[in-house]
Amino acid sequence: MRPSLPARQRGTVAVSAAVMLGVAIVLAALAVDLGHLFWVRRDLQRVADLASLSAAAHLADADAIARRIAVANGFDPAAADHGFTVTTGRYDDAARSFSAVGAAASHNAVEVVATASVPYFFFAGARSVGASAVASREPLAGFALGSFVARLDPAATPLLNSLLGGLLGGPVGLDLLSYQALAAASLSLGDLQTALGVGTVEALLDSSLSLAGWLDAGIAALNRRGDLVSVQAASVLTVLRASAGPASLRLGDLIRLGVGDARTAATARVNVLQLVSLGAQVASGSGLVKTTPTLSIPGVATVNLALTLVDPPAIAIGPARQDGAGNWLTRAHSGQLRLRLELQLLGSVGGGVVNLPLYIEAGAADADLTAIECRQPPDDSRVTIQVQPQAVTAYIGHVGDAALQNHAAPVSVAPAALLNLLLVRIDGYARVPLENPAQTLEFAGPYDGANTLATAGSGLGLGGLLNADLELTPVLLGLPLPLGGILGGITSLLGALLGPVIDGLLLDPLLSLLGVRLGGGDATAFSLDCAAPRLVQ
Repeated sequence: MRPSLPARQRGTVAVSAAVMLGVAIVLAALAVDLGHLFWVRRDLQRVADLASLSAAAHLADADAIARRIAVANGFDPAAADHGFTVTTGRYDDAARSFSAVGAAASHNAVEVVATASVPYFFFAGARSVGASAVASREPLAGFALGSFVARLDPAATPLLNSLLGGLLGGPVGLDLLSYQALAAASLSLGDLQTALGVGTVEALLDSSLSLAGWLDAGIAALNRRGDLVSVQAASVLTVLRASAGPASLRLGDLIRLGVGDARTAATARVNVLQLVSLGAQVASGSGLVKTTPTLSIPGVATVNLALTLVDPPAIAIGPARQDGAGNWLTRAHSGQLRLRLELQLLGSVGGGVVNLPLYIEAGAADADLTAIECRQPPDDSRVTIQVQPQAVTAYIGHVGDAALQNHAAPVSVAPAALLNLLLVRIDGYARVPLENPAQTLEFAGPYDGANTLATAGSGLGLGGLLNADLELTPVLLGLPLPLGGILGGITSLLGALLGPVIDGLLLDPLLSLLGVRLGGGDATAFSLDCAAPRLVQ
């Protein structure tokens, strides 16, 4: 007799249960092994993240630092079943890519790859597990070269007011405290971006406004910041706003960014004094600025000054690194200018009047940001700038307004009347070229508008030339006189009178107040942002 159907299936259920139990055991074992692999991968990722962040802060020692951090977090890079590589390179914010190419000076990031061979608990063999991380750190510095208002000194205030008024287009009457308030304040590009309501830093740099419009934006941004230093600077800008003429300025012509992605510079700070002074220079273009500054120079009765910019200066903000071709990315420019000084000596020589007309073509200088060393506290950080001056030429002679402003042609310098003695006039002429090699400046904090260093420029030695290379011509009633025998005595007399005035009392202090250093430059490191390392991949 055949068994009933339930009785026949009783053995089948037992077999199925045994199979399902076996499958469950296998799946549990697989889950344990996969979970272990996941846990190891997560731990490797933690090690790679921490190692790359620490190494990015000091790229020169990236390998040693990353390995030390890995060991401190329980990962031994030297173990036989471990792999650990540290690679420095360039991270491109715009492309969001890391590349281990170029010289070390162009690097701004480090990639750490950690691997481990993980044996299975319940299966034969092992599996290699790895994790990678890329961390980038891009400290940014801001600096200017050759600003007219680089030096803040009580004696400089009349000259600075006169120059700044000529550049702005209206009278300026700031005192030393007002200049110091501007030098102490700064604005980020993001602050200006918000004040103008533009969407990106690129749009901000491409914005073109009148100088008054830029001052309005600065006033609004400073007042929005609200701290005492910013509010005081805003009050000074309000005074300058009344003197600003209609000249326009594109911010990108004044601020040069050395970063590939302008978004990274949104937090970069710009010193307000540098922004105003260089902005006024750029906005004025090649216009002629003429002034009679109220200066007390021993031995000199009057000073008439005229200048025009052949090319404008610029502020630079960016990192201390090179591009693929070896060029430094962050470079400031000191605009070439033409400067005329007309001096009249106090007193007289035998009843005559002694004049000294000087014309100086101050060659532009370029400065490269070559190193940033971030330390704690921040004022102990170091910024290194290399200044490469161009040639300078100075003349004793006369140059007219039209020649000063005609930048398409070389300036022709004519002999000028140096001494008038009744019916006799003594005309004179001299030319002095000057070149200096590149020089390196190292800055410490605080990083503000007063943080200015000067290259060791050479003196022109015009006083000595009065006894040597000065060409003199006596003129009687408009006709040259053949009086060569007495010219040596006249040259000696002029040299004794004017030599000390030119070299010791006039040129160095006056040009220093103008921010012009013959054969060199005055650099101001006004901003430093030691950004913390960040994970980018």
